[in-house]
Amino acid sequence: MIKLKMAKPVGYNVLIKDRPIEEKKGNIFLPDEVKEQNKHGQVVGTIAAVGALAFTTGKPGTEEFKYLPGAPKIGDSVIFNKYAGGQFWVDTEDGECRLVADNDVLMIVEVSDESDRSA
Repeated sequence: MIKLKMAKPVGYNVLIKDRPIEEKKGNIFLPDEVKEQNKHGQVVGTIAAVGALAFTTGKPGTEEFKYLPGAPKIGDSVIFNKYAGGQFWVDTEDGECRLVADNDVLMIVEVSDESDRSA
């Protein structure tokens, strides 16, 4: 994976920063294979960047074009489709992110530190 200084999604795409994967459960250290499986199964992340057309309705350049009310913004924690963006992983200065379509973002959530971070 290539490390990027900047990654800005275009169109209807959203860059979601993954939450850290646990290194161990209790006193048991998780093998790399398990951590990799957990990474792909995550459904909670933080919006890192948003494309210009993400979370909009109507045709750009017309009067009907507008942002959806209550749409997620940068810094919001969100739940997204489990296998969204599975092939589009980027490693940025802020950490590992995945690129997903805006319609794969399902809801905005508040995440406590104690909650389970994987699906």
